[in-house]
Formats: sequence, C-alpha cells, structure tokens
Amino acid sequence: MQRNLMKKGVWGLLLVILASSVLWLGQPAQVAADTIGDVLDNTGTTVPKDKNGQPWNMYQVPGLTNNQGVSRDHGMNEGSFVRSGTAASGAPLSTTPDSSGTGYQDMDSTTNSPQAESPADIQFQDSDDGTHGNPWFVINYVNKLGFVDYGNADIANNFSKSSTPFDTDANHYLYNPDGVQSKMDGNTGKLKDGESFNGGYLQISGNVPIRARIATTPTTINAIMAGNWGVMVRVDLPKGVNAKDLASTVAWNSSYFYLTLDTYTFNIDYNFLFIPIKIPITFKNLTFPLQFDHHIYLDKNNPDGNDFYLKVKGIPFSYNIPSDGSSAQMQLQKPKSDALDYLHNRYYDGGQMEPLDNLDSDSDNSLDLNGQPEFQTQGTGRGMPWDAWYGIAHELVIDPLQGQGLLGQFASWAASVILTTLVPESPVYKTGLTGRTLAMLNGVTKMQSADRKTTNGNILGALNSIIVAPIINNLASYFTQNYFKGTAHINFTFDISKYADHSSADREALTSGKLFAAPYSDGKINDGDGLQSGDRRGFGITMFNTAQLVDPYRVLTGSNTMDSNSASSNDAIFQHLKAGVTPIDYALVKTGEKGTPYPVYTNFTSWTGAITPYDRLHWADDSSKPLPKIATDTLHSQDKLASDLNSRSATPDPAKDGILVNDGKAFPVQDQTTFYNQEQAYQPVFNKDKFTTAGVIRPQRYANVYQLYDYSKSTPTPLETPKAVYDGVDNNKVSVTANDGVNFDGTTINSALNNSQWHYTGTLNTLPLADATLGLNQSLKPTIDLSDYFPIYVNRSEITGGKSQTKPVGYFRDPLATGTNASNLHLGFSTKQTQQDAWNKTGEGVTYSPTPKLLSGNFSSKNDVALDQNQNMANNTAMSFNSDGSAVGKFQVPLQSDPTSILYYGYADVDRDNTKVNIVNSYKLGANVDNTASDDTMLVIDDNTPDKDWYTIKKQFSDGSLVHFVQSGDTGKDVGVTTEGISNQLGGKNYGKDVTLMIPIVPGADIDGTPQVTTSDSGNSLTSGPTKVSSGNGDIDKKYASYQVSFASPPEEFKFTYQYKITDPTQLPYQRSLQDLAVNGTQALGVSNGISFNEFKNENLVHVPSLDFGKHQTPSATGTNAPYSLTDPQDAYFQVQDNTNHIGSWTLYGAMGPFTSADHNTQYTDFRTSLGVPGTDVKGTGESGVTPVDVTGAFDPAWDYSQMRYFNHYPHDMISNNQQTKLYELNRLQGDVDNTENPLTRYYPKAGLTVPAETITNGKYTSTITYLLSDNGSL
Repeated sequence: MQRNLMKKGVWGLLLVILASSVLWLGQPAQVAADTIGDVLDNTGTTVPKDKNGQPWNMYQVPGLTNNQGVSRDHGMNEGSFVRSGTAASGAPLSTTPDSSGTGYQDMDSTTNSPQAESPADIQFQDSDDGTHGNPWFVINYVNKLGFVDYGNADIANNFSKSSTPFDTDANHYLYNPDGVQSKMDGNTGKLKDGESFNGGYLQISGNVPIRARIATTPTTINAIMAGNWGVMVRVDLPKGVNAKDLASTVAWNSSYFYLTLDTYTFNIDYNFLFIPIKIPITFKNLTFPLQFDHHIYLDKNNPDGNDFYLKVKGIPFSYNIPSDGSSAQMQLQKPKSDALDYLHNRYYDGGQMEPLDNLDSDSDNSLDLNGQPEFQTQGTGRGMPWDAWYGIAHELVIDPLQGQGLLGQFASWAASVILTTLVPESPVYKTGLTGRTLAMLNGVTKMQSADRKTTNGNILGALNSIIVAPIINNLASYFTQNYFKGTAHINFTFDISKYADHSSADREALTSGKLFAAPYSDGKINDGDGLQSGDRRGFGITMFNTAQLVDPYRVLTGSNTMDSNSASSNDAIFQHLKAGVTPIDYALVKTGEKGTPYPVYTNFTSWTGAITPYDRLHWADDSSKPLPKIATDTLHSQDKLASDLNSRSATPDPAKDGILVNDGKAFPVQDQTTFYNQEQAYQPVFNKDKFTTAGVIRPQRYANVYQLYDYSKSTPTPLETPKAVYDGVDNNKVSVTANDGVNFDGTTINSALNNSQWHYTGTLNTLPLADATLGLNQSLKPTIDLSDYFPIYVNRSEITGGKSQTKPVGYFRDPLATGTNASNLHLGFSTKQTQQDAWNKTGEGVTYSPTPKLLSGNFSSKNDVALDQNQNMANNTAMSFNSDGSAVGKFQVPLQSDPTSILYYGYADVDRDNTKVNIVNSYKLGANVDNTASDDTMLVIDDNTPDKDWYTIKKQFSDGSLVHFVQSGDTGKDVGVTTEGISNQLGGKNYGKDVTLMIPIVPGADIDGTPQVTTSDSGNSLTSGPTKVSSGNGDIDKKYASYQVSFASPPEEFKFTYQYKITDPTQLPYQRSLQDLAVNGTQALGVSNGISFNEFKNENLVHVPSLDFGKHQTPSATGTNAPYSLTDPQDAYFQVQDNTNHIGSWTLYGAMGPFTSADHNTQYTDFRTSLGVPGTDVKGTGESGVTPVDVTGAFDPAWDYSQMRYFNHYPHDMISNNQQTKLYELNRLQGDVDNTENPLTRYYPKAGLTVPAETITNGKYTSTITYLLSDNGSL
C-alpha cells in the first residue's frame, strides 16, 4: 500500500515527507490465549471481593469486566490464574478414616460448624486392584485437537505407532474419531519427517482409579448439584520450563472426562409363602459430570516456577422444574462457561462415547439460545418430580419384560398401565444418567429436603417395602456407608501454538509457538513411568485426595448441613451451594500434603537446539566478540533475538547485499569466526564505489542454532542466556538444510527468490532441530515505476508555439547493471496513428545506482518525432542521460500528423543482458531470470490550464471502502464501484456537457454490463449514454474501458456506478491502485483516487499512516532541532481488519528507509520518527484501560493487563536506516484477550520527526516506511 505525497515545496527549505508501503511477511505467530486475565490473589484469610464488594465468584476472570464494570465469567474456552494452589490451614473438605475404619467425619453437623465441607471423600488408588487397571498418565505430542481415549496404558504408549481406532472390550480399545495422529515417529521416537516443533498439541490422557464415599445429609444432593466435590492435581515440569506460560496454553474447551463407577449388584431377599426368594439387582452407569475448574493455581512456594495445580470438581447444574412439579429438565448453572465441559463428559459404550444424559443433540455446536446443551424435558411428575419409584420399576421390571415373549410384553404393558395410573413418573430420573443417580440417592429419607419429597409408591406401598425401598437403601449404603470404586479417564491438552516463555525477551523469542525445549541431551523428558528407581521424572503428575484439601475461608462456618428446608429458603447453607462460591471452588491443597505420585509416560522427544534466523554478518553471535565489519541487516530485525524472530523476511538489495541463492544441500553451522571469514568470498565487489561484481547470499548467512540448556550437566540446567552452538565445537554435530526456495543447480541461478521462503530444518547430534521459516523478498528485476506521476498532464499552450515542457514520468533502476554492462532503457508514447520510441544510445544506458533515478519526458510540437523501435539504437538522439544518471526522452507532442489526439499511451521498459552480469565464485545468472521490467502510463494534453482539476473525483466500492477483500469463493461475484465527480467551480463552467469516464480494465475481472449514470443537479438530466467508445488509442483501449455520456447542461455533479465481476481471483492485481480518469473531447476533467483489491487474510492491513512533516528551515550543524509536527494528522493512522473472530494476535512493524532527495543523489539514515502514544481518534484520545510503564525496559510478567497493554501498544521510534521496530502489538495472550474492535484503528496525531543537528542539503526529502503486519500466518 503506497502513499506518495507529491506536494509543491520551496527549494532552500527542508521538505520532509514519509511515504508508506506494505511488504509480505513470513511465519505463524500466536493466537488468542485460553488462560487470561490478571492473577487472583487468594492468599488471604477471607474471600476476595469484586469491585462491588461482593464475595469473589470463582467463575469470574480478574481484570476482565462486563458492561457493568464487574469481572465477567470465563467462557467455555477460557481459564484464569490464581496466586496459590496451597494453604497452610482451613476447613477440611473431607476426612479419611484410618486403616481401622475410624476417623471418618461425615458432612452432617449438629452444630453450625460441619466437620467436612464437601459431601464426597475421594481417594486415589496407587495400584491395580484387579478391576480398575493401573494408574497412569500418558503424554503424546499430536497434530490436532480431538478426543482420544485408550483402554489401557500400552495402547496409549504405542499411539505413535498406530492411531487407528479399534474396539475389543472395555479395557482394550482406542477411541479416535477425529483421526488425531502423533507427530512422533513410532520407530525412532523422534519427530516425524515433515513435522515441526512449531504448534501441535501435548495431549495428556490418564486412567485414575478412585474410591469414594458420599455423606448422608439433606444438603448432599444440593452440594453435588453445586459441584461441591473434587480433588486437585499438581503438574511438575522440567526445570527451565515456565509453568505459568505452559499452563496458560491449556485448551479448556478440549478437556474430556469418562467417569465410571463400579456396576453395583446385590440381591433383594424376601419370603413368599414362607419360601425365601432372592432377586438379583444390577445398576450400572452411575455417574456425575465433572470438569477442570478453569483455573491455573500457581505454586507461590516454588522459586523455580516449574509446577502448577489444577482442580477437578463437579459441574454445577440444577433442574428446571415448574411449580406443579410435572416435569424436569436438566440445566447447567453456568451454561456459557460449562456447556462444553458437560458435553465432554462421556461414557464408553460399544465403540462410541455417549453423553451422560438425554439430549436432542450432543455435538459441541448444539446449544440453545441460552447456551445450554439441548437437554430434553421429561414428565409427568404430578407434583413429585424427584420420585425414583416409577423409574426404578420401569428399569428393573417393566422394560426387561419386553424381551420375554408375548406374555412378557403383555405383562410389561399391564404393569406400565398400573404404574402410570397409580404412581407419578420420574422426570429427574428419566433425564439421564446424572438424574437417575441423584433420584435414587434422593430415595433415602435422610437425604431428602422439602423440595425433593417422594411418594414411596402410593397404594403400591407394599411393593415399595419389598422391592423399591431395599433397592434404594442398598444403593444409598453403597454410596454412603462404604467406599465405592471406579475409574476416571481424564484427557486434557496443551495448545503449543500459544506457548512462549516470557521470563526473558530472548527466551520468549526462541520459544514462541514451539514445544518447550528438552531438558536432557537425548531429547527425552521421562524415563519409564518416572517412578521407578533410577527413572527420570521431568514431567510429573501428583493427585491430591479430597481429604488433603482445605477451604482457607471456611465458608460453611455458621451453616447447617442438616438443613432440610427448600433451597429457595435462602438459608445460610444454600448461599454457598451455588456455582462458583462452594467450598470446593475456594479449596486448596493443605501445605505439607504429599499427594499420590502417578506414573507418567512421555511419548515424545523435544528439541535441544532451535534454528534462529538472523543476519550473521550484522549481528555477532557473541556480543563480547564483535564482527570486524558490520554489514547491513538484510532482515531488518529488531534485535538478534527479538519478538519478530518468527516473522522475519530477507529483503536484500541484489547489488549492495547479494543475490539469494540456495542449492538445497545440507550445511554445517560454523562458529562465528570461521563463518565470517568464509563468507567474505561471497560479498559483492565495488571498485571505488563502482559496482562491478554481484555477491551471493546463501542460506548459511541466516542460519543460527541456539540452546536453552547446558547439556553438559547431568540434571536439567537452564542457561541464563541462550547459547549459540556450532558444528565441531563441544563435540556437537550441527547440520541444517533450507528445503524450500531452491534456485541453483550447481552452475546457474535459475530463478529469483521473490515471495518465497527458506524453511530451515536440521539436526543437532542426530536429534531434529526446532525448524524456522524465513520469508524471502528479492526481485532481480530492474525497476521501472510510472505510477507516481499518473496521469501526466501537459497544457497545450505550454508545448506549442515553440514552447516545450519537461515532465517527470517515473523512476528506473537496475540493481545488477554495471558501468560495463549497462541495461537498455526505453520510453515511448503512442496515439492511434503514430508510435514514438526513445532508446538509449549504444554504449549508454542504465548503470548501477543505489537508488532509482528520475525518468522524464520533454514534450513539444517542435521536437522531432522520436525514432520508432526498429531503428538503429546507435543513431538514437531522442534519449539523453544526465550526469546524475537520470534520463530524458524527447517526443513530438502534439504530433503534427495527429494534432487532435489528447490521449497518449505511455510505456517504458528496462532490459538487461544477464549473460554479462558478473557474480562472485563463477555463479551464472540464467538468461531470462528477471531481466526485464515494464510499466505504462497515460499522457493527457489539456486545452485549458486550471491550477486544479475541473472536478474532484471520488471513487469507492459500493460498501464505502477503498479496499475490497477477495476470498477464494468470490469467482462470479459482482463487486460494485461508484465514481462521483463534483465540480471545483473553477472560472465558471468552462467545460462541456459531455463526460467520458475511463475505467481500468482489471485482469481477473470483467466490467459487468454498462455503468449506470446519474446527476443530482437540479434541472439537469442525462440526455444520452452511457455508450462505450474508443479513446482513440488502441493501446489505451487495452487498459481502459471508456464510457461517454451527455447531459442537458454541464454537470456540477455526476455519478457512475458499475460492477466488476470477478472471473479469477488469482489473477487480480492485488494492492494495485485503480484510478478512473474523466475527460471530454479536448479536456482532462479530473482523475480519481485509487481503490484496490486485496486478498482476504486472517488480518488485513487496510490503511497505514501517511506522515507529512511539511517545510522547515534547514537545520544547523550545531543547533537544537525540535521535532517537526505533522501537517495533516488526520491521515496519520493505521487500520487492521480482523477476519478471525478476534482470536488472532498480530504485530505491526515499521522499517523507515533513508530520507532521499528528489534527485535521489542525497540520503540521510539518522532521522528519527516518534509516533507517540496511540489514540483512538484524530484528536489523540488515549486508549482506555492502560497504565503507563517503562517501555524502554524488558517485559515484566508481574504486570497486570492494563500495564501489558501499554507496553504492547507503545510504538518504538523509527530511525531512517531500515531497522525494523515494533509499532503496535495486539497480544491476546497478554492483555488484549477481550479486544473486539474491528477494524482496529489507531491515530498518531502527535507524531514528530527529529532531524539531527548536522549540515543538511536544501531540498525535498522523502522516506518510505515499510509496514509489516505479522499475524498467525496469513501474510
């Protein structure tokens, strides 16, 4: 996107203008964080308060507020941080009996101080009891999200060898419906060929055998429905892995649970006519929904910061029951936070993972308008929806009879009629497995409350006492009088694309979006299960029983857990049996508790070295050993290791820096001295500033490898600063290959590497390196650019009667031309009748220049007709070169043979003979590689001489935008355009009634139909047209479609509306300015602003700042020069369009080029532009929710979100040496998670330019700022 502010200046003054453009940029950055907000301080002795003074609800996210200014609840894919996972004291959540069975304290209380605050005591088993399998966790590094579940540890440990689903039995299956695959090679244990340590997912799956017991109180069911039961988990990471940063990548919306409680079988004994009868009863699929509570609990006592805690607890739910008790529908208490967690609770049944309860649809997207899963409504309860009698009778008697032949079916029907008539149905029981389990527990009188009464069978009471009551009592005894057993399959995932170690800028740069580095030289994390003698345990998981948790706030003090009133009574106990405020919500591990260590198998290896692209001829690997001579940084990096590390592009000048060349072969990474000395043979050759031989830039120049650990130690030893590693040093073997962008066959360079990339891969001591991708942007083409002066206006009175006028046409440069190998320059103009061509003479032409040179045209009716293209160049006198390298072509305009033509098609090209290009070390450049460049323009002869155009012409797409973003599915789509002309009222209406609008013909699109033309002039109207006409010049007609209209009188306003039909999006000239031209028979009426097509990407940079600092006195060599301010602050803004639904992070960089004089002979590389604090409008109104910090220092992880935002948004100064600097970072990992501005626009009305105190040559100076938008891979 280029802005060229060509404004009239006064020579003798300094006129400074910054033009701007956009460049392609490289590699994936990070996307929105899942663990967000500030850290909740939970270390006090009372519940924290929110901004309204209310007790903190653990669903709230600190630092992120809703429209009322109160901290909002977390979303389904979000979590937040808590200061501490441990507490020194507090009320116990449960108590565990000793080996003799004594010491258990139920949740019941006869006083207002319950002995335990949770109704469930859950314990972890550390061995296989023969039924529930061994405890284990397995970690696989996989390619995508998805629910994967394993029947046993062996299957999980061999996932890298086989990921194909199968189902043998409940203990031998692999559930993998989404086709998740390991990124590891199952045979070597290393990264698969073609895979990357960038992105991917660490998927943790575990089998957790448990035993548990439930309290017998009237509030137990309330507590279960409030989710007031759970345990905690500590995750230990290798030393050197930042636990907070890794924990922040937990994919909360991709956690899955499969809780299986033992099938409960018992006999009901009774006598019939003195005959003892045993009825076997079996209950299976008893369960409750559970979840991670969406918090990362940090360990305030661990100075290494490499562990954190998670909490597993019940999901809060309730039942929607009308006042008449006729039906029941399960409802989540916090659906917009917990819906996915609920849907991800499953049970395995014959190869399928089924939902716990009855739903109309169980997909992740099947939520109602309130965010609830599609729970079915069950009836008819007839006032007692919690009654389990009907459900039990149906499940154990009536339904089984259906399979007993005709007699059984009749008996089933009859019994069903009797039951339906005499006993209310069981709505809660019928809602699904959760309701069924709770309704059966509620059948115990001691567990009922005023709002959960039952019938006891009504007139079928005798049957109740014989069958139903014993079933319920046995079930209650199973849950409450003894410990029942089961297993929980727990699956959770780390999204590695969101990981970065923020402990230092260097480590952040090296780890951003990568799997954390291996702590050991063999790349492994754990050995075996990590628990056996001699095993390595870099990644550990420790489980903490309920009895090892305490509530530091003792929130149930003063509450009676034996309260049998309705929950709606608002009694004290019920105030803390709600989502987010229960004892388990606040619970922490009691300090000193050891927990139960679980076996952890890590089925992946990680990197011991990361490829880090920077320019090795500019940045010294070791700052204590500076380079003898520092070259230009051809990557324009912020620093050697900086935040732009994963978004770098090489943009070397072919002459000043060298030609990008890659033979695709592996190479060693040499130490700094060896590499520097060897690389000198590949540098370009200048003889007294005269360019003679082109240099070569091989992939080696940008290939560096860094480590984060000292692998000479036997235990993980993180390095204070990352260390460069080299082949042959410290016994290391380092080999790297640039796989893409191969353009050299051993003799000849067969292509330029423009809009290409080098994807660096390699090995360090046989282990795969973390790869890196470097964008490549180098065209070897000559430069010929005629866009700055389009269209070229000449006034007839100034080029006739013996007069001539010289007008700038454009710029040219050939980066590979030398004094002995000048390239040919050609400029031509043509009408319908005559073609004129100006060529350089033989022996002249385009020679090397570090900057483009001015190409002009001299126009006069007295000039000779320029030679046509077939005449001998040696005799051409129509083109001359000035001493500064600029060129002028002479043309007869207007043509004496064609005096009426006012439109001339202009074209120019540069042609180079590649066989004469000298390149170091005998490299050859292919004959047709980027050897020509051309451009075209238009010359308009105007019979009038206004100071301005007759019309101001405004052009835009029909939606009001100046940029249309094209998507792949836009083929055949019409894109509307409006072009409106408004008279400038210059000297009256000295123009006619006819208007011809010339519309650019666009490759990849057709002008669909005929334009519609209107005028808003009072009393004026269209009298004819629009009619498609010829411009009178065939070459122009290939570029423009011309439509002529006539009005009743000269229009003060007219509007053309037309459509571009997209035929091939791949052929559209993206980011090219498309301008309309309005003319009549003898006059140029005006030229429009440009509009453009652009490719629809994750993030689109729609507008960039244009910075015009005006005219100033030439600064002195000794004086103090205050910053120059903007002349037009309204245009000093950038705008970014987000197309990712606000999940993408992005960074806007700026690289300011040298300030260059109009004749391109003088440059300054030490001007400084300071944009200042970004504003939300042209007045510079500051952003809300930011707190200033020191932006010159390093990022501080202790900052809250408001401080992070200020640090990320504040622009660094740009210096005119092409050094890349960060201007604005929207970081959804740190600070901007809730930003939904779209497009996001920021203004810099207080931008200033500082010119050093030095002698400056008078003149007009411009600089080009290259703006680079780095998002998650779209650019």
